[in-house]
Amino acid sequence: MQKQRAIKNLWIDTKYQSKYLVLVMIGIVGFMFTVGGLSYQFIESSVADAYRGIQEPNMFDFVLRLSVIAVVYMLFFVVLIVALTHKSAGAMMQFKKVIGRIHAGDLSARVQLRKKDDFQDVAEQFNQMMDSILAKQR
Repeated sequence: MQKQRAIKNLWIDTKYQSKYLVLVMIGIVGFMFTVGGLSYQFIESSVADAYRGIQEPNMFDFVLRLSVIAVVYMLFFVVLIVALTHKSAGAMMQFKKVIGRIHAGDLSARVQLRKKDDFQDVAEQFNQMMDSILAKQR
């Protein structure tokens, strides 16, 4: 239960994190095309060698290995981008909650981020601004 909750909590702001995920996926597709081009050259030369009787190419084995490498590479980058965006998406979610509370009339609401979250300086400035506004209203 705890592990499932931890995985679910990685996707804090799907729209924000998906933007980065799409960028990484574009990079991965570019990488795959590069590997595909190199593989084509390898296969072409292997087939030519086979016709000359130099070696017997095992295309299925080669394509299978290449596919496994590509899938592992893609999964690595998906996990990496979710982990990297988690710190900034969590901070954005906190800002949204606090702004909603302030909009509802709770001027004492403050942004409290985790130590490793991004936007610590923005949160500090925001909290100082709210302290100043609250002090002027008294």
